[in-house]
Amino acid sequence: MKKTIVLVAMLAALTACSSLNKNNVNLQEKYKVDTVAMKNWEETFSTVIIGESELEDWYGADQPISYLARNQKLDQKQVKFLDSLKTKGEITEADQEQFNSILEKTVKKLPREYYLKDENFKDPAGLAKYMVTQSYVRMANPSNHIANEVATKEEWAEIVEFSKKSDLSEKESKDLENF
Repeated sequence: MKKTIVLVAMLAALTACSSLNKNNVNLQEKYKVDTVAMKNWEETFSTVIIGESELEDWYGADQPISYLARNQKLDQKQVKFLDSLKTKGEITEADQEQFNSILEKTVKKLPREYYLKDENFKDPAGLAKYMVTQSYVRMANPSNHIANEVATKEEWAEIVEFSKKSDLSEKESKDLENF
């Protein structure tokens, strides 16, 4: 009896903790993934990946399916299963669960980083000034995060120095780019 009570308490605690992290709607509800969407999996994956990516660079700024194939985000077994859905008469609940699992894993595998390129810097001195002024704002923003969490004190001091200049040299622009 005591073991049962402990087990129930542990399950309740795990369930409560797991529900705390689910602030957002799951992908199936958000994108209304039904059996028709599952049979047209390429379109569904493209829609979901584009919708969940904040930057085009996360999926290669091209067709998401070709990005997934080129970067091996989907293995052959998964693609074979997804292709089999097109010809299936009736999709079972197990098929739905497997589809949803593949979709969620694929979205989680997207790279969450963004690399600045030379053509992205139109005004590096202006960027440094903007970062410094925005770092003083109390509301959370990328500049606050960089100043307080990412950059060391020396690096942030260097950014502050860059903000005081009217124009940055190529080396200084590269240094700013690498923060």
